[in-house]
Amino acid sequence: MSEGIAKSSGQLGEDYAVGLLEAKGYRILARNFHSRWGEIDIIALQGEYLIFAEVKTRRPGAMGDPFSAVTPAKRQKLMKTAACYWQQLQQAGGLHMPEGEIPCKNLQPRFDVIALWAKAAGGRLLVERAEHLENAMEGEGFYW
Repeated sequence: MSEGIAKSSGQLGEDYAVGLLEAKGYRILARNFHSRWGEIDIIALQGEYLIFAEVKTRRPGAMGDPFSAVTPAKRQKLMKTAACYWQQLQQAGGLHMPEGEIPCKNLQPRFDVIALWAKAAGGRLLVERAEHLENAMEGEGFYW
């Protein structure tokens, strides 16, 4: 599955990852959610799971694979930012979906990483390979 887009590799990766998750039946709730601690690329819903997804894209010649870019410091920032999103959900009384309400107590958090490898071709960036690692990190020290 290759897709050519003349955008930055980060934007390409996030757009590609959204399509990948939607094809798997995930419902995208938010993109680029910001807090004072950082940003979560994609927040999605799959059944009772509230997924906080980090997307990492690597071009040819980049050092390391995309998974190695999710360092312990990055994981801490993701968890703090997820806690901010969770707090907003609680204040709102849960998720308000067209088909009904989903209380926070019915949601299970999960942290996923989507790794993409891309190459340049004809002045465009093409995604060559994508890996979606579900439950990629534990929420150590993270309390809901």
